[in-house]
Amino acid sequence: DNAYSSLVSFTNLESASYTASYNANGGTGTVPAPQTGALNYFTDLQDGTPYKVEENDPRLTYTGTWTTQSNGVTKYGSGTISHTFSGAQVELIGYRAPTSWGYGTGTVTIDGGTPTAVTWVADPIIVGQSIYKSPVLSAGTHTIVITTQVKSGTIDYLEITPLQPLTKAGYT
Repeated sequence: DNAYSSLVSFTNLESASYTASYNANGGTGTVPAPQTGALNYFTDLQDGTPYKVEENDPRLTYTGTWTTQSNGVTKYGSGTISHTFSGAQVELIGYRAPTSWGYGTGTVTIDGGTPTAVTWVADPIIVGQSIYKSPVLSAGTHTIVITTQVKSGTIDYLEITPLQPLTKAGYT
């Protein structure tokens, strides 16, 4: 049986790409891989729990005309919203309202791919609605672009699902 101990751990990190480095001999030399003493176990710091990127997060890029609703938790308007993230999936949460209120349709693209049609139209109004949910994405950095085409759209937040944890890697 191999006994593993934690030499270092990190908590409360934002979802991002990180590089982990180690020195198997505490700075006194190197251990050629693969050999006992080389990296035996690595656990990804992301736990796979979805997190929110709120509508007022400075990492969101808005073009066009967007206004914060009086409720302070929703933006509505026309133009584009873009966000770059690392994750396995992204979901746009907003609300739908009647066209007489000025709500319409648009598209969402991931990584410049084929646009997917979305609608912000419903009667009566529906709050906290999933407007778009991506398919499961490959590992890496992705960019979502939300574009209104006819009238306005809304965003409460984006929900990002990080990549699932890597449970084992390295040498045994």
